[in-house]
Amino acid sequence: MKILYLSPGLLADYQCDMVFHGLRTLHGADVVDCHKIQPMYQGHQGAIYGQGFTLYRLLPDIEVNRIAIQERISAHEFDIVIYGSIQRYSPYFDLVIAKYKRHEILFIDGEDQSSLLFNLTRLGLYFKRELASHIPQVHPIHFAIPACKIMTQHHLPRNKVRAFIDPRDRKTYIYKTEQEYYADYAQSLFAFTTKKGGWDCLRHYEIMANGCIPLFLDLPDCPETTCMQLPKSELLEALTLQHLDGRYWDTQEGHKHWLSLHRRIHLKFACFSTTERLAEYVLKTQAGEASLAA
Repeated sequence: MKILYLSPGLLADYQCDMVFHGLRTLHGADVVDCHKIQPMYQGHQGAIYGQGFTLYRLLPDIEVNRIAIQERISAHEFDIVIYGSIQRYSPYFDLVIAKYKRHEILFIDGEDQSSLLFNLTRLGLYFKRELASHIPQVHPIHFAIPACKIMTQHHLPRNKVRAFIDPRDRKTYIYKTEQEYYADYAQSLFAFTTKKGGWDCLRHYEIMANGCIPLFLDLPDCPETTCMQLPKSELLEALTLQHLDGRYWDTQEGHKHWLSLHRRIHLKFACFSTTERLAEYVLKTQAGEASLAA
């Protein structure tokens, strides 16, 4: 499958970049990023939001044919066209909708706000991250983490009840390297996380990737159609345990309790929350729509 992936390519754009990472990992140079998403590639030297932790500078800079895009769209060379950040970037739009069928055009809307460009749902398949409720012809989408980032610090002793970093206190944002940041979670049983600009947040996944259990404080109010691949029932259970102190977790009962919950969370997380699975979800949804249109 040949995919044209349209993105500004200059700055970090989490939802857009997560989908691209998964697609490129699965399909290599058949996924053409135009323009080149520079921060995603190994060796990128520029500043990146969030210090580039977790998602960036990972992909090998393989040879990709990015020339004559307009002519290749006109020739219908690509099987599908994906707008990775539709509210920010929509080049070749008139040409794409003239040459491609609805099920061959995908719009990714990863903005923090729940508003969407509803008129586009008749022109292509619309994926919305902060989806407040079920809307016909709009597909939910979620954040994810590269599989290579899961349990990279598993050798560290788990000797803290709660991680030091806390999104409610900016003074705890002290880590300058990804290794130090991950180590805080890897050495902790629990870590606080909250809704940020939107419900979905890369921090939720970074906590779980390091074998730590998120205490997602706002989760009871999260819409069903947002963060839909988080292990919500287990994370709600975790919230009921936040008052327990280290004395309980040091007991045999406490250790078994935490380990049981951790295993259930990690199983769901590892199965559904990698960028590779995210890309598969997007392509499976597209294939389903194509079958219906046939």
